[in-house]
Amino acid sequence: MLFKDKLKQLRKEANLTQEELGNKVFVSRSTIAKYETGLLYPSQDILIKLASVFNIEPDELMDKNECQDVAIKSINKLEIIRKVLLIGGIVFYVFLILLLVLPLFTNSYYIYPIKEGQNQPEHVLENVSLLILCLRHKNISAIITIIVLAINIGLNVFSIFKPKEKVMKIITISLSVISIVLFISTFILGVSYLQMKDY
Repeated sequence: MLFKDKLKQLRKEANLTQEELGNKVFVSRSTIAKYETGLLYPSQDILIKLASVFNIEPDELMDKNECQDVAIKSINKLEIIRKVLLIGGIVFYVFLILLLVLPLFTNSYYIYPIKEGQNQPEHVLENVSLLILCLRHKNISAIITIIVLAINIGLNVFSIFKPKEKVMKIITISLSVISIVLFISTFILGVSYLQMKDY
């Protein structure tokens, strides 16, 4: 008999409601309901508490095979979540790179010296990227940010296929923080260059 069925049977034999059983093991009624429908499995600590309520051993409530199945399912769910987060990171870094290289900003400036026959300098409106704005001011922060973001993309792709590399996890997290800081500072610099009228 499966854990969910055993729990339901034992609870009814003990003449306990789901809420009463939940109070005895310090979980909510809805958690007990999820245990009894198989939507959720208890932690080892809660399993021991449940077994003690019914004066049985934990492996009588959930046998080793079912415990292994639950553990495998949990590991598989965590692996799926990990991969989704890594793919989300890749999409996010690509988005940040696009924000740096696409001409999304309108820049306004005047060209000096004033040409012959004109009373005022020529006024120019152009669409520019943050990368171009930074390069015009001899600032390479946008290039460095793009390189770090590209490295992050590579590390995330690598981590999807090589999940066990702990050193890579540390490097990836560190570079993620660095790339976000670099992007924010580059974005602020680039926008500040938009306020300058002349090159």
